[in-house]
Amino acid sequence: MKRILALSLILVLAISAAALAKPEFTAVYGTPVIDGILDEVWKNAPVVELTMDNYEAIGGSYVARGPGGFAAGGRFRVMWDEENLYLFADIADRDGSFNASPGANFIRNDLIQVCIKPDPSVEKGQGRFIFDIIATSNVGTPLVWENWTIPGNVDLPIAGLTFFGGYTIEVAFPWEILQPAAVAEGVSFPFGPFILDATSDGERKGFLFPWPDGDGGIGNEDSWTVVTLVK
Repeated sequence: MKRILALSLILVLAISAAALAKPEFTAVYGTPVIDGILDEVWKNAPVVELTMDNYEAIGGSYVARGPGGFAAGGRFRVMWDEENLYLFADIADRDGSFNASPGANFIRNDLIQVCIKPDPSVEKGQGRFIFDIIATSNVGTPLVWENWTIPGNVDLPIAGLTFFGGYTIEVAFPWEILQPAAVAEGVSFPFGPFILDATSDGERKGFLFPWPDGDGGIGNEDSWTVVTLVK
């Protein structure tokens, strides 16, 4: 009986550990055209899916911010070459809100945020980027806002498409800006895209994270997921 109980406990712990495992992002080698369209080159990039159906299974966390709950999910792909780190996000959203203006933080819109610490050897709390990226804006173009290292709007190669039921974002993060420790196959560093959902009136509804620490993990790179460059 004791052996059965012990085995049962081990099984429960193993299942729990698997349920809380964070996803790992794999960046494959290639150079996409930045147009907001899922080109053929992206088909080789592994997909990390983050939805209300699976976020618990991959260790994600959801932070409610308003009535109605979370209404979005997304698929993320990552790629790299000698010039850039690339991200393609395909986001489902039932009530698009894209009222951002240049020169202002656009946190109360539907967008993705991307946390990157290109050189993990840098002291904790230093050398981190957090990019807010919106697929369109009041001026009719995608916008990028960086919160920590380069506060304000930044000019990155980016394209965004909005449509009924969601949006896409395709963006290149130049290594020249990120200043990684190294750019080569096998290099890994803290990385984590997540989704912000807002109502059509610009009221924040919630976050959907690929890590279990919620919005408290945004400022802690130890909580983030990891991306690995491969060829």
